[in-house]
Amino acid sequence: MKEQKKEKIKIREDEMAFIRRKAEYWDEHSLDEVWDETVPVKTRINLKQSRCLVSVQPDLAENLAKVAVRQGISPATLVNTWLSEHLAQVTKH
Repeated sequence: MKEQKKEKIKIREDEMAFIRRKAEYWDEHSLDEVWDETVPVKTRINLKQSRCLVSVQPDLAENLAKVAVRQGISPATLVNTWLSEHLAQVTKH
């Protein structure tokens, strides 16, 4: 098996600086300090929703992650979209 190139996901410098500033802030502060500034949020949680985990070969997972990043979506969203599209085509016949 030939050695695969490991390609790091590129994050823009300004995005990384933003992430660092936020991380530094929360390293030094507590949510307790700003609790009075928070607002209540109503949300629904579907505890009946289930997930099915499927093993993916490492090289496929790596390529999948690259495509997902380029499209600005998560790998899970990309896989679900592709599977839905493929199943829709297969079940038409």
